[in-house]
Order: sequence, then structure tokens, then C-alpha cells
Amino acid sequence: NVLPFEINRSKEANEETRLKYRYLDLRNKDVHDKIVFRSKVVDFIRKTMKEMDFTEITTPIITGSSPEGARDFVIPSRNYHGKFYALPQAPQIYKQLLMVSGFNRYFQIAPCFRDEDPRADRAPGEFYQLDFEMSFATQEDVFKVIEEVVPYTFKKFTNWKVDEGPFIKIPYREAMEKYGIDKPDLRNPLIIQDATEIFAGTEFKAFQDKTIKAIVVPNGAAQGRKFFDSMTEFAVEEQGAKGLA
Repeated sequence: NVLPFEINRSKEANEETRLKYRYLDLRNKDVHDKIVFRSKVVDFIRKTMKEMDFTEITTPIITGSSPEGARDFVIPSRNYHGKFYALPQAPQIYKQLLMVSGFNRYFQIAPCFRDEDPRADRAPGEFYQLDFEMSFATQEDVFKVIEEVVPYTFKKFTNWKVDEGPFIKIPYREAMEKYGIDKPDLRNPLIIQDATEIFAGTEFKAFQDKTIKAIVVPNGAAQGRKFFDSMTEFAVEEQGAKGLA
């Protein structure tokens, strides 16, 4: 009558064992509380969207394949030999049908399925996302909805520091100049600065008549030469940042 693992320490067990005895794993308070937590978050999002006059609509899971960015999971049809259904990467086709059919503001907590490996900015396998659509909307209309939903969801369910709307809006050119990317993480205090003017009269040939960008690191002088050599090696060899000084 020995249990395969201690229930209050089930997360330390082998994943295969946890799945085999999932009914025991789910008794772990931490695992149990996470499922309840998700339910509360989804309820809050639903309530917020409905207060903004959005209608919740569920779209089909088994569908036809659509040419989007991710690879579909496909399901063979029993009735139509050699034919396949697909699981939606996101309910894209249905969004468009609903919009032209007069459902002016709709949302769903949409299941998305992507048969691909994880990427830095894309979840693989199965996940859920808040999906909403608005007819005749401007970019600002969309921002207003997001600014209402996202900050207050995080403020209610986390102890993180959360900025309320309106969100900071950075022009594309400014984002590329300061951060080198059009979706910067503003928690990073290191900002790219233009040092071209400072090196206008330089005799260092690599910098002559070139645009020079610099990252200012506070207290950087406290580091030894070895630190900078290792950082240069990391940037050039591992990250491909050739031309870095």
C-alpha cells in the first residue's frame, strides 16, 4: 500500500510517474491551486470583456487547414479516406466570417494548436489565448481594450509592478535606434546611444566616416580587461555581432 510518491512532493517525481498517477498528482496543493488560479483568471477576463460589450463566441476546433505562420496538427478522417482535418493555430478564418456577418465585438478564450518546436516568442503544442475582434476599429480602439484587460488582470492576480494605461507608444524608428528591435523590453536599462559625433576626428580607421553606436554601462570602469574581452567574445562568436568594439 505504498504510494508511488509523496503527494505533497509529487512535483519532484518523474514526469511519467506523475502522469501515470495523475489522480494523485492533482491532490498536491500546489498543482490543485494552479488549476483553480487559472479558472479565476479566465473568469475575470470574461467578466471584463463582457462589461465592454463583447460577445463570447466559441469557434470550431476541427477545421480546414489555413495558410498561416505555424504548422498544423492534422487529423485523419475516418469517413473520407486520405482526407485530413486540422486543429486551428488560431481561429483566423472564423474571425473574418464573424466580422462580415455582423458580430461587431466578439471574444473567446481560444485554444490554439501548433505542431512545432518552441521558439523564443511562440508557444508550441496546445495553449490558450484571449482572442478578440472589433469591426470598423482603429488602432487606438484596440489599444483601449487591451489597456483595460491586461494591466488589471496582472494587478489583480500578481504582486508585480504593473503600469496602467495608456501604454507607452514608441515610433518604429525610435525603437530601432534605442533598442535595436521593434518590440523592446523596457525593463532593460541599457539603451543604444549615438556616439558618431564624439568620434568625428578619430584616427582609429575602423571608426572613420562610420555611424558609431554605444551602450553606456554604469560603473563599467570597475570591471577588469578580462571581463570586456569575454563579453566581446560572447557577442562576436556566439551572437554574431561582428564589428563590435
